Amino acid sequence: MKTAIVWLLLLPVLSMPALAKPPTAAQGASQLAAMKKLNFLMGQWKGQGWAAVSGSKATFTDTELVTSKSNGLELTIQSSGITDAGAPARQGSVVVSYDAATKAYHLHNHQADGTVTDTPAQVTSNSLVWIVRDPHHGPIRFIIQVNAKGQWVESGELSNDGKTWQKFMSLTLARST
Repeated sequence: MKTAIVWLLLLPVLSMPALAKPPTAAQGASQLAAMKKLNFLMGQWKGQGWAAVSGSKATFTDTELVTSKSNGLELTIQSSGITDAGAPARQGSVVVSYDAATKAYHLHNHQADGTVTDTPAQVTSNSLVWIVRDPHHGPIRFIIQVNAKGQWVESGELSNDGKTWQKFMSLTLARST
């Protein structure tokens, strides 16, 4: 009897995904078209970077692996950095997706220290930009661009007012695959 009651209580919850309205063909096509705008980032990238740490610049070697997932509906970025002293730096993963209903890009970022952020993102023909709202430091803006030399150039910038930005991190990477 208890098992039957549990199943009766769980049935509505378990059937919810089946009741969800699937995306229309137009929405799926719109998502794929939007995600193709990020193809300029695909591949493996390697190079050097620096970050301001306690008032001085710490340098590191960085690798970024960018792949397409979920039949092209997600872009993943795996970051792996090593300081000149051999310690881990910039360890994390990012998933970028596009919501056809809201016509907006979304970025989900998970860092090795446990920090997780979800934020809107902006995409142009050669850039990906997102701003993290940090309660301790204020807005933090990240910009990834592929320059005329074909290099991945990324900067991290802090702002107290959301208008004036100060660079605290920079990367210059070359495509390795």
